Amino acid sequence: MAPSEGAVFLRRAKMIEAFDLPETIETERLRLIRRNHDYDRQMLQVLNDNRDFLRRYLFWVDKNKTIEDVVRATDMFDREWQERREQALLITGKENGELWGCIGTHALDFFNREAELGYWLAEDKTGRGYMSEAVRAVEQVMFSGGIRRMVICCDAENTASAAVAKRGGYCLEAVRKQCLYTYGEFHDEEVYVKFRP
Repeated sequence: MAPSEGAVFLRRAKMIEAFDLPETIETERLRLIRRNHDYDRQMLQVLNDNRDFLRRYLFWVDKNKTIEDVVRATDMFDREWQERREQALLITGKENGELWGCIGTHALDFFNREAELGYWLAEDKTGRGYMSEAVRAVEQVMFSGGIRRMVICCDAENTASAAVAKRGGYCLEAVRKQCLYTYGEFHDEEVYVKFRP
């Protein structure tokens, strides 16, 4: 007897169990820590020191100019984590505990088993493989939890971010034409994808 259409749909519709990233992930050189208020002042300092470098591709940088702005952002990330919509981790040096940047999952979709990665680093920490190390650590947790499709999106002009994706084995899936409105100009967005091995 053939299964009913409803039974087939239910089998296909089974979503994986929602899960959180660990609040701390250690790699060879990094310690990734759930975003929290202990780092708010360091965050503001890193943003101030790298404002011109970061704001070109990160629209939110201009909205974080005071400690109160950063505190509100941390509160927002905490709510997003609790609701399993976004999980932000601070990238810190394992040896010195200094804040160097952030990485996190966005658009968590446990039904379709997909998550998007976003990341940034202070300018003087780029070019050393730190972000590739952080991406590997986060994607390993996501793949182990049942996510099968990881996505990285970036401005087509952001060659550094695209290079991290390519080095990590992500393939260019699409170019979304003129979909990013940045400081009065429309930019293309590149979409990179990696499937669970």
